[in-house]
Amino acid sequence: MSIDAVITETADLCQVILTDVSRLKEIENALLVTTDRLHLIMDATHSCTWVWDLESSDNIRSNNVWSAIDRYCLEKISRNPSYDLWKHIMLPEEKESLDKIILEAIKNEEEFTVEWRVKDLSDEDHWVMSKGSPIKGTNNKVNRYGGIIVDITDLKKARETSNKAQTLNKTIIDSIPGPFYIIDHKGFYAGWNAYDREVIAGIPESEMANMQVIDTVHPEDRALLHEKITNVLEHGID
Repeated sequence: MSIDAVITETADLCQVILTDVSRLKEIENALLVTTDRLHLIMDATHSCTWVWDLESSDNIRSNNVWSAIDRYCLEKISRNPSYDLWKHIMLPEEKESLDKIILEAIKNEEEFTVEWRVKDLSDEDHWVMSKGSPIKGTNNKVNRYGGIIVDITDLKKARETSNKAQTLNKTIIDSIPGPFYIIDHKGFYAGWNAYDREVIAGIPESEMANMQVIDTVHPEDRALLHEKITNVLEHGID
């Protein structure tokens, strides 16, 4: 309960107002729990949020921003968090292209998503991704951007491993001396080897996914093949 007391001008009465603030307390507690969870998530994902005031471009307010900078930066920088500070820890060869993307998005009042590399004290590359969204002020004009910065190094490594595995699988499949293909539920090519592409289909790699496997079969045999493919797709047997 909340109690407010007011003494009258004659000082002979005291007016007391009792207010039930239970719901307000519940909301406050819920916000505290939500904030704590948000901090836990950000710590676990090595991320931080930011707000960029476009009118004072050297002013970025962010929670966890210093821990993120300390994690990646080669030196302790005694400067306020800012867009220029993030540019300072980008690799030189990436600054110009990233700057162009971000400034173009701001000019058009659009969202932007950028990825760049930074080096830690061990000279190892780390990948970070930032996504920003425009925020309008009282004059209905965009005067700030808000967003998040996330460490995506593990994701990049996983993609690289996956790409290498796909390349290896493709090499193995291409080494098969006869035709090999994978078909999707609509009858189109979902995978193939070099022999099937060059000898059977006879079309460029870029066009294979738009071709149905049955088109490579002699017209007299298409009905039988269609029946077998349908049976496999519906019942899992030939």
